[in-house]
Amino acid sequence: MSDSAIPPVVSLRQREWRIASEPLARGGFGSVHLATADGHPPAVAKFIPKDPRAEREMLLGDDLSGVPNVVPQLDDGETGSYWVIVMPKAEKSLRVYLDEKERVSIDDAVQVLIDIAKALVALQDRIVHRDIKPENILLSDGNWCLTDFGISRYAEATTAEQTWKGAKSLPYAAPEIWRSERATSATDVYATGVVAYEMITGRLPYAGADYRSQHLHEKPDPIAGVPIPLHSLIMACLNKAPEARPNPRKFLNQVSQMTKNGEENSDAIHQLHQASRIAVDIKEEEERKRSIKRSDEERRYELRETALQSLNTIISMVQEKLGNSLEVEITRSPNGIDCSLIGARLIIDHPVGSRSTWIDHLPQYQNRAFDVIDCASIGVHFSPKKYGYEGRSHSLWFCDAKERNVFRWYETAFMFNPFSRQVSSLDPFSMLPDRNALLALEPSMHTHQVAWPFTPIDQGDEKEFVDRWIKWFAAAAQGTLEKASRMPERDTGDWRLGNRP
Repeated sequence: MSDSAIPPVVSLRQREWRIASEPLARGGFGSVHLATADGHPPAVAKFIPKDPRAEREMLLGDDLSGVPNVVPQLDDGETGSYWVIVMPKAEKSLRVYLDEKERVSIDDAVQVLIDIAKALVALQDRIVHRDIKPENILLSDGNWCLTDFGISRYAEATTAEQTWKGAKSLPYAAPEIWRSERATSATDVYATGVVAYEMITGRLPYAGADYRSQHLHEKPDPIAGVPIPLHSLIMACLNKAPEARPNPRKFLNQVSQMTKNGEENSDAIHQLHQASRIAVDIKEEEERKRSIKRSDEERRYELRETALQSLNTIISMVQEKLGNSLEVEITRSPNGIDCSLIGARLIIDHPVGSRSTWIDHLPQYQNRAFDVIDCASIGVHFSPKKYGYEGRSHSLWFCDAKERNVFRWYETAFMFNPFSRQVSSLDPFSMLPDRNALLALEPSMHTHQVAWPFTPIDQGDEKEFVDRWIKWFAAAAQGTLEKASRMPERDTGDWRLGNRP
């Protein structure tokens, strides 16, 4: 709704207020206007559109009453399409304060942190702010106070839509917010750590090229020229794991000690702080590695879901084309499809239960080639002919065989090296991406070789693949499918060798 709809006068629960037409600021879930009343110091009125989700700040008013270093509510009510909250007019925001200075002194930064910490201690276990940033920290009556609880939530609330799960200010959002997990007081401590880092260094801990990845995986640069206890405390606030951050009361106790400089000259205390700093660094590095691993697992899960959808599309195309023949018997299962005609079978098998076997047991090989996310196989089988030939099968790998981190379904196949004297009834044959398959990708000679080029079969390339296998299936049913006269049948092309040790 436009600012022209803001009335010039509003009558709320306590008194009548005159409202300036031009907003002082816009943000959160409303606009802020100068408000005046007879016999009362200038104040500001926040007009919140009557969206059910935006009502949160209005409902929190009584719970925030009397909380230290939280901007108090002087009055509240509603008018037309708005809820209205009136608060004292602050001197300035921390954002304005930071813009006025190139760098904040250590003493001033510590005082800001003490004021914020007192509010967090009072709010702990009851309300989580979830949006602490310099814009929401105001200098009011000589203290730095929290304001704008628009996306706050009760600490024990469920994660219903009304809690604004996932809402965030990107530079200040804790890792658990990026993972859409439950926010706690540790989430506010993390944001306070970002604010502390910004106050002292004049910059954010992360540059913002990819905030999600940075908050989840990267480690902020050390802060130069800062007392060791303060540096350790800020870095502890920025720990990836919520449980590894200091709770609000511990944070307040530690930052309050920094105003007592008598012990700073003690060599013993200095050495203790040095050891504590090392411990914080070790803990943070361990958590950073765990976060990377967890994010990779989430990424792989999402890719596997994509792979399954794409493979099901291919299977459905096979089923649809073969369904035109009344004589073909088709069995569809969660693992694939099995089609039979006059003793010949066309099988697409997606071995869901075996996927962990090819990566978990191959740490010395898994980085030597591209990344395989999922696998399946397709084959045409029939009763053995002369020389024991029973058909052919190919591997289907969902991988980044051609371009790093560009994943598609690729078709390939394998054969025995002619010098190995090993033979197979299927020629060529499929393989899981196991040790022998990965060795076959190496430029040196091994028992197995690639027999079919890595050929994309999804994203519009399904038709040639499906038609070719149906032709082989029809030939097998008629008894005319013969073993290839030469292997490999086609130029096997190339593929990425990945990060070779």
